[in-house]
Amino acid sequence: MRLQQLIEQLQKQLPKACDRQIACFAMLLCDRNPKLECLANKSEFSSLLDDIQLRMQSIDDQHAAVAYELDQLALTQPCEFEPKHVWTLIRAIKVQSQFVDMLTGVRVEQMSS
Repeated sequence: MRLQQLIEQLQKQLPKACDRQIACFAMLLCDRNPKLECLANKSEFSSLLDDIQLRMQSIDDQHAAVAYELDQLALTQPCEFEPKHVWTLIRAIKVQSQFVDMLTGVRVEQMSS
């Protein structure tokens, strides 16, 4: 029943969000607040949702920047490969790791323990 309440609350807060986005936010909110106590406190719910939206936007922006860098790197010839290109690859791995951690709840679990 709480999950249904969560979905309804998210749909109210994010009326333009598609079902996939609502499901993603629901999963992320459940990771941050497993017992969903935030449903009883609108201020806490809004704060958690704002934080998740900010994190998602940040990761989206980082992902877009790294994707651009990787596209540029793909245009270089192998003989033009330089140490700075290794850093591009390392950044790409780090951004991807942050995204996976956020979606799987790994970072949240590590922070809370």
